[in-house]
Amino acid sequence: MKYKLLACVLCLILCTGCWDKSELEDQIFVVMMGIDKHDSENVNVTVAFPMTGASGGEDKMEYSVMRAAAPSVVEALNLFSTKLAGPLSYFSTKTIVISEELAKDEALFQRVVSSWRYEQMRNNTNVMISSCKASDFIEARMKDPIIDLLHQEDLILEQANFSAYYTPVQFLDLIINMKTGKRDGAAMYGGVAEEAKDNVKDGYLPGEIPVESDNKTQLGGLAIFSGGKMAGALSSGEAQTYAMMIKSRTRKILTLPDPQNADGSVVVSILPNSKSKIHGHLNGGSPVFDITVNLNCIVENVTKDTDYTTDENHAVLTEEITKICTENMESLMKKLQELNADTLNLGDKLTRHFKTTQEWEDYNWNKIYKDAEIRIHVNLEIDRAGIVKA
Repeated sequence: MKYKLLACVLCLILCTGCWDKSELEDQIFVVMMGIDKHDSENVNVTVAFPMTGASGGEDKMEYSVMRAAAPSVVEALNLFSTKLAGPLSYFSTKTIVISEELAKDEALFQRVVSSWRYEQMRNNTNVMISSCKASDFIEARMKDPIIDLLHQEDLILEQANFSAYYTPVQFLDLIINMKTGKRDGAAMYGGVAEEAKDNVKDGYLPGEIPVESDNKTQLGGLAIFSGGKMAGALSSGEAQTYAMMIKSRTRKILTLPDPQNADGSVVVSILPNSKSKIHGHLNGGSPVFDITVNLNCIVENVTKDTDYTTDENHAVLTEEITKICTENMESLMKKLQELNADTLNLGDKLTRHFKTTQEWEDYNWNKIYKDAEIRIHVNLEIDRAGIVKA
């Protein structure tokens, strides 16, 4: 009996060992990963990771960049192990950067993205499309970061919720879009500014934003997907308009001529107070959509001190801002139709008019979408109209 008890105790001790443990100090944590087109069959993969024990002064971490070419992303990741003493860990990857060149190559893009299953990659990793090579963007991102790179990439989502100059998309969502082939989408758009710009306009693409900084990387606008590839891009101004139609935590700063004073201007913040309501129906077989957008507005500044708290002036300003928002949304929808990108999933609003799946497929929505009639209805309320002079 004693020997049996001793054998059981030994078995319990031996079976509780951590045979596959992985020490944190032995891991090299990748912060950013880039994917470029190498040729029609292969990709270039770039990774950025902190150098253990290295510091760039003032407690800033130094980062290293490595690149490899292979037929698949996973194979490229395995090649990195030949140059490092410890294994690379991708659980910490904040952003995957994909070059525009690769995103527009439908066959290679779908093969790289939609079939990628890597156990260490988190589904909520952000995906960004770069107007330049992904490797160039990552290398520029490493140079003189305003804050530590790890924290900088963490703040991408929070900043998008504030300004809506771009809209992050997560890795899992991108895979779903590519696998189904029935959903068009948008991803944040980035690039590198070759030189400082001084052009002032309503919206910018990456590289055009008039901000001077030692770090030349810029995020602004949206990469738009149609089917299985990138079809075009929206500027930062168009991205804000798009966000007002799909989100509820963003704002758009708008500067417009003072409708009551030709020499003045009015600065307002516009925020959606609810999700847009979309109603679709068929008119003799032709699709018609009514999109109702509910907005709140705050007057931030009036240069000539026009009193917009009076009923008359309040009504005039409300009408003017409503007109501008309506025109911006109509222009945006026209552009999305030209790109044949149904990013608002308008087609889903028509499916109830078809009895069977076959009838819906025969309707050929992807071809008809370009010619659909889309009507925008904006309901805007000014919550705060400014301070009245005593």
